Amino acid sequence: MWRKIKIKGSQTLHNLHKAIFKAYERYEEHLYAFFLSNKPWDSSSEYGLPGTESSARNARRARIDSLGLTVNKKFIYLFDFGDEWLHSIELLGIKEQEPKGKYPRIIEGQGEAPPQYADDDEG
Repeated sequence: MWRKIKIKGSQTLHNLHKAIFKAYERYEEHLYAFFLSNKPWDSSSEYGLPGTESSARNARRARIDSLGLTVNKKFIYLFDFGDEWLHSIELLGIKEQEPKGKYPRIIEGQGEAPPQYADDDEG
């Protein structure tokens, strides 16, 4: 299963988290982190929420266009530190300008999202 999400460079990793949260039909917030090294739990490349016990950089302030990302760059999004939902993220392209509209937005996807919890009947 996968989802394709368009996001503006001026938006943040926290905005991307919100888009992934929606794309995979999550309903209960948990801690999350992005690992730009593509290695889970690599504190040297971690972006997360301020106030957590980690030394993660602030995902709410990390603009997409300031991260030095390049086309085909892969990194990890980890949602829910207890259940450890790992998502592989790949940057598919960079455009200088996007049409007006609401961003981030889910533009394509395949497969059904698994339930957030194994015993979910309807979420």
